[in-house]
Amino acid sequence: MTSSPVPLPERPPTPLPSLTHHLHTDDTATFWHNTDLDLTGALLIDLDLTDCTIRTARFDNATFTGTARFNRTTFTSDASFTEATFTTDARFHRTAFSGTARFTEATFTGTAGFTEATFTGGTWFNRTTFCDTSFAEATFTTDAWFHQATFTGETRFTRSTFTGAAVFDKATFTSAAVFDKANFTSAAVFKQATFTSAAVFYNATFAGDASFTWATFAGDASFALATFTDIAGITKVTFSGNAWFDGASFDGAADFGETVFGGAASFQGATLPTRRHAGPGTPAPWVDFSRARFDGGEAPPEVRPFLPEPDEADPSPGDGEPEGDPLPTR
Repeated sequence: MTSSPVPLPERPPTPLPSLTHHLHTDDTATFWHNTDLDLTGALLIDLDLTDCTIRTARFDNATFTGTARFNRTTFTSDASFTEATFTTDARFHRTAFSGTARFTEATFTGTAGFTEATFTGGTWFNRTTFCDTSFAEATFTTDAWFHQATFTGETRFTRSTFTGAAVFDKATFTSAAVFDKANFTSAAVFKQATFTSAAVFYNATFAGDASFTWATFAGDASFALATFTDIAGITKVTFSGNAWFDGASFDGAADFGETVFGGAASFQGATLPTRRHAGPGTPAPWVDFSRARFDGGEAPPEVRPFLPEPDEADPSPGDGEPEGDPLPTR
């Protein structure tokens, strides 16, 4: 019994107190080791799996009404919430996902809290819809996918750590998106992402390639004190509001080619490479502001040395269509 799935009917809602009693490791006499849960399509009311330990879990197409609690829950293998619907709050504080975590096309209508959660296996939130969301101090040790995810409320990734690739390509943030002090140790992909409100990457660290190609910032964007160790691909980006890069550090190539600054642009105290990009073959590190526009005012003094002369040939590749998905998605 302890190693076989526990299927439950889709409707009506099923009470689970007797089951959850066997999923707590603090009572060795009643704990069921290696339990697999299959709650596919179930209607779950006020589900509380706080402090439970489960091997594999399937909540695909399940509907959670009332607060769903997974605080400090440990999934020792894979957990799937594909197309699940959370009609109110979902709490995953300090949840440990040891295997893959799949939330593809899930819908969070209330607050989704993943603070201090740990994702050890592959993580997928592709095309997931969030309201107010917090991944503050969460840890992703492998690739984390948020491809085409929609964040309709305030979103926080404060002090979150991404050891693998962090993929937010084509994601939409309709309220404030806060990535302050986030740590990206591998690639950070925000290609074609849309930020309709404030975007905060204050003091964030990008140790791998950072790509914001074709991203759109409708509100103010802050990269103040951010560190870019490798390529900073901020090319063909549109900043409609103010863009702050004060105190930012660019240790690799800093590519702002074809970027439009619609509001004020500030690079006070920023550390930029000394070499201006002069076309293919230019050794890194270099800076490229070719075909960049400063519609909100004059180019900042820190940037002017890197602007092409009026009669100089443009080294940029020219206009093109937005690139496709950077990596295969699931």
